[in-house]
Parts: sequence; structure tokens; C-alpha cells
Amino acid sequence: MSKDLGPAGASGGPAAASARRKAVAHHEAGHAVAAFYFDHAIESVTIKPGEDFAGSSISSPDFGRGFDPEVDVDAAQYVKMLEDIVVCFAGHEAEAAYRGRRNWHGSTTDFGIAADLALYLSRGSEEASALLRWRKLVARGLVKAHTREIAAVASALLAQGTLAGDDVRETIRIALGIPALEELPSPSGGTTQ
Repeated sequence: MSKDLGPAGASGGPAAASARRKAVAHHEAGHAVAAFYFDHAIESVTIKPGEDFAGSSISSPDFGRGFDPEVDVDAAQYVKMLEDIVVCFAGHEAEAAYRGRRNWHGSTTDFGIAADLALYLSRGSEEASALLRWRKLVARGLVKAHTREIAAVASALLAQGTLAGDDVRETIRIALGIPALEELPSPSGGTTQ
């Protein structure tokens, strides 16, 4: 889950508000697209501001039954936690790619979640810092590789405000030009239903 603090109530007039809304849409789309590619369950994504956030992306990796990082983390859970750190950073990286500059304030919650995960996976703050730098680079590469999907999800968020997980997946499918299952030809020559 990610709730991004941002200048939801910042001043500057309609043009500034529109620019902030577009930046938040790209930020949340970055989270959603990263979650999609790591096969994390996406519950919803919104750019409707709350009391303490400008947008929110709710997704979760499947850590498995009885997951408690303070007790034990198996190899599969370790990988999912590494992925989740990238999901946290992907919002910041997508917004920076869109705006051409970084919004450190709007990513404080994401950075906190990423730092907590890194500390669970590390044997100290120096190792955690190195792990965070690595995962930030992975997030940057993921964003660069999937700008089309991020732009499509951001556009859908700007049009609708909130997307359910199925809507995010459908938006990405369309952005990639992948036909819907019912549009694929069946072995008998017709379309599948």
C-alpha cells in the first residue's frame, strides 16, 4: 500500500492545480504499473486527494501465509519485498520522468515504506542504504521501459479519478496492443466468447 503525501491543498491557481493533478496521476500510475509487472495484487489507484495524501495506490505482493518479517523471511518473501521496494520508488521515478524534476515531499511515505522493508532485509543501515540505491535504479529502469503503460494509466486516472485493479490491467493491455481474450481467434476460426 502506498499513500503519497503531496501538496494536495497547495495554492497557485487552476493551472498549477492541473499540473499537480497530472503529476500525481503519473506518480500513482508508476506504482500501479510496477505492481502490475511484479504480479502484485492491485486493489485500486486514485488521484482523489485525502486528508493527508494527494493520491493513493493500494497493491500488495503475496507474501504467503503467516508472513512476519521480524521473525523469518524465506527466499520467495525476500524477492517479494525487493519487488515492493521498487513499487514504492516507481511512483517517484514516474513523476520525475513526467515533470522533469523530483518531488521529494510527495514521496515521503513511499520512501519510509521502502526504508522499512530494506531494514528488514539487511544487517544494518549501511547495507540497507546500498539496497535502497540499487532498488531505486531498478525502479528508474522499469519506469523508462514502461513509459507507454504509465502514460496510459495516468490518462485513465485523469479521466476517471479512481481505477480498480481490473481497470489498471485492462488499460495496460490496451496500451500494449494486446487483444482481449474475446477478440482472439479460436481454433475453429471464429472469436472466443
